Amino acid sequence: MSESQVSAAIHDFASSLHQLWEKQSEEQQQRVEADYLSRDYERRVRSFYKERGINYSNGTAASAVAGLDELEKNLGFMKKRLEKQRIIHVQAVKEVNDSASSCLRSGMMSIFEALESFCLDRLKGYQQIRNPNKGGKI
Repeated sequence: MSESQVSAAIHDFASSLHQLWEKQSEEQQQRVEADYLSRDYERRVRSFYKERGINYSNGTAASAVAGLDELEKNLGFMKKRLEKQRIIHVQAVKEVNDSASSCLRSGMMSIFEALESFCLDRLKGYQQIRNPNKGGKI
């Protein structure tokens, strides 16, 4: 095993970590988008209640919105978009967790296997230099 093979294993691991970092960044963007949509939806529902002089509570928002034409369509669209964004975020979190688990496990295993092989090769070489008579020839 050569030094270049060990370096290649380390480089591959670093590339995997970079991809993981990109996925985590993407997941964070999805979370921010879902949070924004959630707050915007909540703000619009509160505004709807306030305009009509209705006392707002979190549990009654969805049921009280039903029956109003244009506002119902807008809030319904926003709610669907929010739900879709939450699903996308959950999928992004799952992908990041799966990638992190496999990246660390496989990446570190390949590095340690390459290092083990490299060290064993170097140890054999050292032993041959130290004890040249064990090779069979004097």
